[in-house]
Amino acid sequence: MTLIMSKLEHILQTPKYEAIPMKGIDKQIPHMPNFSKVSVTCSPTKGIAETLRLSADVAAQVGGENTIPHLAARLMESSEHVTETLATLRDMGVKEIFIVGGDAGEPVGPFVGSYDLVKEIAEQTDDFKLGVTCYPEGHATISDEVLMEDLLRKQPYASYMATQMCFDADVIGKWLLDMRAKGVTLPAHIGVPGVIDMVKLVKISTRIGIGDSLKYLQKHAGNVMKLMAGYNPDMLITGLMPYLENPEANIENFHIYTFNQIEKTENWRVKKMASLNEGA
Repeated sequence: MTLIMSKLEHILQTPKYEAIPMKGIDKQIPHMPNFSKVSVTCSPTKGIAETLRLSADVAAQVGGENTIPHLAARLMESSEHVTETLATLRDMGVKEIFIVGGDAGEPVGPFVGSYDLVKEIAEQTDDFKLGVTCYPEGHATISDEVLMEDLLRKQPYASYMATQMCFDADVIGKWLLDMRAKGVTLPAHIGVPGVIDMVKLVKISTRIGIGDSLKYLQKHAGNVMKLMAGYNPDMLITGLMPYLENPEANIENFHIYTFNQIEKTENWRVKKMASLNEGA
């Protein structure tokens, strides 16, 4: 138990929060601890420019080295656009980038998927650590076979993979061990929902296609009133404990989906750390 707790404490000591470029996020930035890492998403409607703007604000709070902009392949216009974007991030002091395919219907340039952009960046520079996506519950429009092939192609260029949000620890853990058996060696950052209003969480989760995980959450929530009262990741983290202990799973971090409720999630983290210290 001590080993598991020490791994969990290590992860929570330097949290990795996700921030979304949307109204109200500026008020949440002051609640980001200056030692936290902050992953800034890329919206298909607001584009790369808004991600860069928010990344600059986040970097002013936590430092460029702790700011992780998302770049969406389907929103990059050209190799020159990639070069210019990387120069902007370099000037901010950014050291790490998270690459996604993006939800734009048609690519605006030559990069159809995340592999294309990962390869382009790796060919241009080695200044940045690269993270890539992975999907324990699959993708709404991409087959498991294609996802697997794509992940293996990206692996030589990437430093880690971060999972899609999921509420079922065993689904995550069994998928992760299966990936290891199939040759995926990238350290895993497990996508964990933060503290969030349940109505918003269900709405967003349904939109991104994680219905099986929602059914699990509802089954274990006790009753509808408890479910609607809000969500925190305690139950999920408890279920992940055996996988944190298992070196084969190679879980390096949590990627905490805050849905911009960073203050609430940070309050939860502080209390969780205190409870771990009390139990030591």
